[in-house]
Amino acid sequence: MGNHLQKENSAKELILAFRRLIWSINFPIMIIKEEVRMFMMPKKQIGYLILILALFLAGCTLPASQTGGTASPSPGTPGLPPQGDVIAGLAVVETIDIMILESFPVQVQAVARGNLPDGCTTLDETMVERAGNLFRVTLTTQRPADAVCTDALVPFDHVIPLDVLGLPAGEYQVDVNGITGSFTLQVDNILPGDQPPASETPQETSGQSSISGGVWHDLCAIAGGEGGEPAVPSAGCVQIEGGGFQANGVREDNEPGLEDIEVSLGQGACPGSGFRTVRTDGQGRYQFSELPAGTYCVSIQADSLVNGPILIPGGWTAPEPDKAEVQVTLTDQQALSGIDFGWDYQFLPEPEAVQDESACTNKVAFVEDMTFPDDTTVSGGQEFEKIWKLRNDGTCTWNTAYALVFSDGDQMGAASPQALPGVVTPGDEVEAKIKFTAPAKAGTYRSEWLIRSAMGAEFGIGRNASSPFWVQIQVVESTADLGLGEPTFTDSFNNANRWFLVDSGNTRFTVEDGSLVMKSFSPGSFDEWGISNYGVASDFFIETTFRTGDECSGLDRYGLLLRSPDPNEGYVFAFSCDGRYRLYAWDGTYTGLVEWTSNSNIKRGPEATNKMGVLMEGRTIKLYANGTLLVELENQKFDSGSFGIFVASGNTPNFTAYADDLSLWELED
Repeated sequence: MGNHLQKENSAKELILAFRRLIWSINFPIMIIKEEVRMFMMPKKQIGYLILILALFLAGCTLPASQTGGTASPSPGTPGLPPQGDVIAGLAVVETIDIMILESFPVQVQAVARGNLPDGCTTLDETMVERAGNLFRVTLTTQRPADAVCTDALVPFDHVIPLDVLGLPAGEYQVDVNGITGSFTLQVDNILPGDQPPASETPQETSGQSSISGGVWHDLCAIAGGEGGEPAVPSAGCVQIEGGGFQANGVREDNEPGLEDIEVSLGQGACPGSGFRTVRTDGQGRYQFSELPAGTYCVSIQADSLVNGPILIPGGWTAPEPDKAEVQVTLTDQQALSGIDFGWDYQFLPEPEAVQDESACTNKVAFVEDMTFPDDTTVSGGQEFEKIWKLRNDGTCTWNTAYALVFSDGDQMGAASPQALPGVVTPGDEVEAKIKFTAPAKAGTYRSEWLIRSAMGAEFGIGRNASSPFWVQIQVVESTADLGLGEPTFTDSFNNANRWFLVDSGNTRFTVEDGSLVMKSFSPGSFDEWGISNYGVASDFFIETTFRTGDECSGLDRYGLLLRSPDPNEGYVFAFSCDGRYRLYAWDGTYTGLVEWTSNSNIKRGPEATNKMGVLMEGRTIKLYANGTLLVELENQKFDSGSFGIFVASGNTPNFTAYADDLSLWELED
């Protein structure tokens, strides 16, 4: 331990020594920086050049005990020779800002910004010395000596408190690794009494926190709208009250960040009192780091001296329309991200040029239904997204000035018009997406759609390009329509008191952590079930929540045994891992009632949760998946009996499924 501390102290002494040397020849170094800038070298290379020169000069003047050895910094990491298992260096600082906090006595902070050379290098020590009216700050880095990292710059934003308590009024200079700034104390910064008054800044705590986010250009362009032509919004626009459009307040993949925007952080509830400001980087990102726990207000003033020339004219769309402040409360060591702001420029982006449609033709070709093919069953009130794959079969190029428009039938809550997502040249295909909400009442519903051109002409499929494409669904009965009330029996599987736990050579049931755990060891196995000791039920509705494990494919399956007069008889209702269902009767021989049938209401694959429901009333049997009716049939091979749960592996060794809860309603006559 003593040897490790000695190495650390030697590194710090070496850093301080050549920092003092740099300060002693500050004027020549600054001339070199200016000359280098004339050749338009990157800031990163300028910093490297200064550090190399400083190290060279330091090597000529430092004591021999601190300059021995030939170890060199790792590639891309300006700094000192390795010290033991780490490489010490100086942070490459590009800019500093001086913050004077609104309190008395006055508090002053320097905010240093720059880039670390790679993901392995981190900020290490911050050493502050004051000589008269000059604060000299050394910001060091460290990096594991044996680390292998990609050469990618990592920006940093580091707050450095300056001890100004007791200083007289005057101007003070701050030097952080060779980058300078200044501040002025208007009055003597001396307390009138022995105890300082309570500060208005957040109180220091054991952990430091951060706030980060981004500022982006929320894109929305409007074509037409003049001379009686319809206004056609691009993708990303939404209609506002009173007419007109604005950007939607949601950041899309193609929307760029806004650079050099000043973001303010206030202390306390919004609007808060002045605390700190930062500028966004080239990707529109910002971060306030090393914050004590407390309440803050993050805001942006669009018409400030800094932001006005960049933003005006336009308006905020996020976090709320025409509002650019967010109040947050930080706890110790919390990294709060996603505090984002969207800006919609009034005249940007420019709408795409409207082509002369008299010189080309518009026509759609239907390719395929990507989701919800005709007559898919859904529950009343269910939200769903229809996706058609369409081909541009004309000679006009489609762009975001083209839009999907409702034509006929049941609109089912869908917005119209909806702009196409991008450019579609003749012969190319596009996925057209519309979100719907199914009507509450059972029945067949059809919604028909066309495309509207930038000039307002509507067109579709077929020989004359006049026929619509459509979505057609079947709204079916759901469990909510049964009006069941409170269940007769429930089991949350906190214990195994109600169940026979299977433990055969191929199947094992256990109760663990509030679930019935069912494991089938060998693929191709038969359905094996465990029966509840609840007793005999005749007319009832039963519902169970099943969950699959981390492997689940093909005909791996699970489900319910129903109306079982003895352990080797009854109806068996199954869900498979590939999204199918089956019902059969078993009395020693197999009688298929509903063979394997796919249904989109059954969630597929591993770690999927499905609610399985069955209503049995006399001869009537209704099968449900996640509250939606799958099929209704008539059969009375078995009229009463016990119920159970089964599992079987079709493809996966050690296939595991879980039953998380079960409820049963006995139906009255």
